[in-house]
Formats: sequence, C-alpha cells, structure tokens
Amino acid sequence: MSGSTKPDPVIIIAAARTGSKLLRRIVALHCGMVEIPHDINYVWRHDSRRCADDALTVGDAGPETRRFVREYFTRYARRAGGGRVVEKTVGNSLRVAYVRSIFPEARLIHLVRDGRDVVASAYRQWQAPLRWRELWPKIQTFPWWSARLYAGRYAGHYLGRWLRRERGLRSWGPVYPGIAADVRDLSLHEVCARQWSTCVAASRRDLQVVPRELWLQVRYEDLVRQPIATADRLARFLSLEATRDRDRFIAESVRVGSVGKWRDELTNAELARVMPLLEPQQTVLGYAK
Repeated sequence: MSGSTKPDPVIIIAAARTGSKLLRRIVALHCGMVEIPHDINYVWRHDSRRCADDALTVGDAGPETRRFVREYFTRYARRAGGGRVVEKTVGNSLRVAYVRSIFPEARLIHLVRDGRDVVASAYRQWQAPLRWRELWPKIQTFPWWSARLYAGRYAGHYLGRWLRRERGLRSWGPVYPGIAADVRDLSLHEVCARQWSTCVAASRRDLQVVPRELWLQVRYEDLVRQPIATADRLARFLSLEATRDRDRFIAESVRVGSVGKWRDELTNAELARVMPLLEPQQTVLGYAK
C-alpha cells in the first residue's frame, strides 16, 4: 500500500449501537487489514465542521476534503506497517453518497440490527458517564492543526460536562437533521428510535444506487449467532484470508446475549412510544413485530 493513491478501504456503514465495533474487529483480524480503532468523524467532516448535522452531501466533499481524508487513511495504514484500512464512523450512515464521492473504490458493509435492541442500548449510552480512557486513542491520531476548530468544540464539550458534573449526554451518536429539537421535545427513548430509523433510511436510500458488487448487508443477529459463517461470507466478499486470530477472537468474545434484550429493558409504555418511529424500517429489514 505504501505510496498508493488508491487506499481501497473497507467502510462499515452502521447506525450507532448496532455492533459496528465487533464487526470492525472481526474484519481487522483478516490478513492484510489495518483497523482504525475509533470513530473519526472529525476526519470525515474536515471541511464541513460548521454544518449543523452529519448528513453531508456529495456537494460538501470538495477537492480539499477528498485529499485530506484519503491522505489520512493512507498515513494511518503506513504507520501500521501497511495494509487495507477498515473504518466504521457511525455518522457515515447519514452520508453514504458523500463517503462514496471520497472513496468510490471502497467496499461497504451495511450492518443492521433490530431497532428495539438499538433503542435499549442507545438509551444506556446517552446516559453513560464520561469515559476519559476512550479519548486517548483519538488524541494520539487527531489532526490537531487541520481540525483545530473541531478540537476546540470537542474539548469544550467534555470540559463543560466535567465542570457541570453531568452524567448524561446532551448529544450522542450520529447528528441527524432536527436532533436538537427532538432532544428538547421528545422522550429520550423516542430520540434513540428516530436516530436509528433516520440513519437506516438514509443508508438504504444511498445504497440503492451503489453497484451491488461494492456493498454487502450483514445482520448483527447473524454475526453473533453464526459468527464463523458470517465472517467467512465477509472474507469472500472482501477477498480476504481468514486467520487463527480471527477465529480465536470469535470463540472468546462473540456472545448472543445482547439479542432480544429489549424485552427486559423496554416497558410496554416505552415500546408504544417508539414503535411508530421504528416500524417502517423494521418492516423493510424483516424484523418481526
């Protein structure tokens, strides 16, 4: 890959809390893969940091943005000793066409999950305390000079939360159009539901015009129930070679316990609120009521 102007990455398109970290790790454990171990929204939004949301369009990807993002991927791979990058920033679920305008050669994996489980998981994440240790990998690779505006906002957000001793988040995950009003006017469960449904609808819309040989849809439930078979399917699609490390990781780390947890975590009243928001995409994706 050294010196290449065509990084040929693998980009996971997934709404938040759909298992994208697990999928990224499994893909990364194939021969010749390099993993960016954290979301890099600050890279993808290099020249669009003043945009109010993550739903960027092809028109937002100017020459400077394309150059910057592609060079970031290439430099990252070189620092890791060479290879093909796999990346999974969840904001990309709102802007597949934008991503494709930067990496037309990329292979895309569309990861989907039962929206009810996503709502239950995202609800917990919105209320999670600050995790300072998770910032360190981002700090090490953050393009400080070129993304100084984003860095200032990001640092200010975390410092403000720390000073106010806030436990929950004012905003978390993909910033879909209208999220600020929804946070103000809806219950948090409804915000989580709309976040998932908006991301899934946007991804599906944009993927309809992508050549089928360039993208593959994977269900989270298949990934955890039939992990080796699903990983082998991914390897064939991506022309990758499996490794013992991959199969060892799957044996030690992949569990099915998170499937269907919404039954224990969502009350009937909460389900009644979120299902009207979830059902259109749930139905299209084939998830039972």
